[in-house]
Amino acid sequence: MKPSVFLFLFALVIPAATVFAGWDGAGFKPKVEVEYKVELSSAMAIALQDYDPEFQIWDAHSFSPILRGIYEYKSFQPWKQYLAFQTPSAVIGDFNGDAIPDIALLGHNKTTGKRIVVLSSNTGYLVQEFTRSYPLSDPLRPDSKIGHQNIEEYLEFVPQSKIKANTAYKRPELDLKTDAFKFGVFERSSSIYIYKDAKFHNYTLSD
Repeated sequence: MKPSVFLFLFALVIPAATVFAGWDGAGFKPKVEVEYKVELSSAMAIALQDYDPEFQIWDAHSFSPILRGIYEYKSFQPWKQYLAFQTPSAVIGDFNGDAIPDIALLGHNKTTGKRIVVLSSNTGYLVQEFTRSYPLSDPLRPDSKIGHQNIEEYLEFVPQSKIKANTAYKRPELDLKTDAFKFGVFERSSSIYIYKDAKFHNYTLSD
């Protein structure tokens, strides 16, 4: 039986006349806020606990409203309205091509921000940092943010596909045989991370 992992999402819609309505000079503007909870399989949870018992995934409200608002919380199973495989802080995919789901995560412990992948292996799951960790400037405050305490970096799912070469970034054509993910900094830069030869390689997509 294969391990499973799901991102469960629920949307909270509050009418314009209540708490989420606001006057901007032109009229009242209603808002729809999205929350999500990342549910890991038991094998993933054990690997994450072994890696860092204090690790926590950034939640939806750690991100800029603009950033979390651009996500389409799509599902592998369209009939399940709130089951998604990508959010700003978590992306599910088969990154190493073994038909077992993996998950890329943005999160933190008490002092450090971390960017990791919980990756399936022959012996269960292992945790890899796909790019450097960084000290939090204050407890639980990320160093990349839009406005006050809002994270500016994000993850995005990239399915198996071909990506054209880009000479400006000295990037060859990419022919993805497995799922991959994008790590970006909002309105600044982004790179695609592809797993091959037992490690993640990154290629610049934009600056």
